[in-house]
Amino acid sequence: MPDFTASYNGLESCSGWWADLELVNNGGITFESILLTITDEDTDIVASLSSDVFDNINGCSGALTRDSLTPGDIRVVSGPVFTYDPRGHDLRATITLCSRAGQSGTCVSESIRFEP
Repeated sequence: MPDFTASYNGLESCSGWWADLELVNNGGITFESILLTITDEDTDIVASLSSDVFDNINGCSGALTRDSLTPGDIRVVSGPVFTYDPRGHDLRATITLCSRAGQSGTCVSESIRFEP
């Protein structure tokens, strides 16, 4: 069965601001793609990204990219970029992980709320 948990892991910036989320694959399948949408509940601004890799952007120094999230793996994934500093705002992230590229195959979603 596909299953994962997500939690807020911090806010980073370079040319824009993004939230880092920690994903833990608690299920029995490998995830190969992600759809991540973050909504700023205070401004109603929505930012999203879809990808066939799991990127952890490290400030201005580059990204650590992984092709998949295998059972038992823990990965930090960087969210979509906001053009403003969202600190102090109520944010809602909806994460969908899928077993195949292009957000296809078996997919499962989770939503979390956080305030950077």
